[in-house]
Amino acid sequence: MRRRGGSGRLAVIFVVVGLVATACGSSGTDEAQPACEPSLTAGIEQRTIDHEGTTREYQVAVPDGTPRGIIFDFHGAGGTIADQDEVTRLSTAGPRRGFVVVTPQGLGNPARWTVPGLPGPDDVALVEAIDAQVRAEACVEGPTIATGISAGASMTVQLACTSDLVSIIAPVAGISLYRRCPTGPPVATITYHGTDDQFVPYVGPDGWEETEQQPDAYVIG
Repeated sequence: MRRRGGSGRLAVIFVVVGLVATACGSSGTDEAQPACEPSLTAGIEQRTIDHEGTTREYQVAVPDGTPRGIIFDFHGAGGTIADQDEVTRLSTAGPRRGFVVVTPQGLGNPARWTVPGLPGPDDVALVEAIDAQVRAEACVEGPTIATGISAGASMTVQLACTSDLVSIIAPVAGISLYRRCPTGPPVATITYHGTDDQFVPYVGPDGWEETEQQPDAYVIG
């Protein structure tokens, strides 16, 4: 399933991301930090990581200079890294704005993410492991942001509900699959969903609209 990403959506996401990155990047101390020598260089690279006995794939796009943060970009059900790249263009737009962009690949046929109610590997732990690896190798100190479309939006919200990794989420066409998270602090959220969506209805599975919910925290229903 492919849907075109709009330049307006990307612009708004980067405005929000930039504000949070600036706030998170201020430590309030003048103490010198140990120098970090990055082993990941600028450009786009296809990588793998072993997770739960399985080799998982992801793409990483690294900017020139010191990264401002990491953006995870999740494809929809049946999608691929290449599909998501074509839709969002984040692997190009992100590094231009100083962000590392990580685009992971889901498992299965069709490929999907493991969210509550579905069996499969611990994809939240996978993302946390990739984040730790990329941070160490690209010398990233800024925040981690997550975005995704459809089932990828579900994975995005899953991270906000069950992990303290992300500072911002920007789910597209998928937040209506969720209810409130039972616990945890709010996460900055910007979401997009067309009212005529034929794949993931704007009205959620229980008949409520996502605009009727507070989008600070959701968990699957």
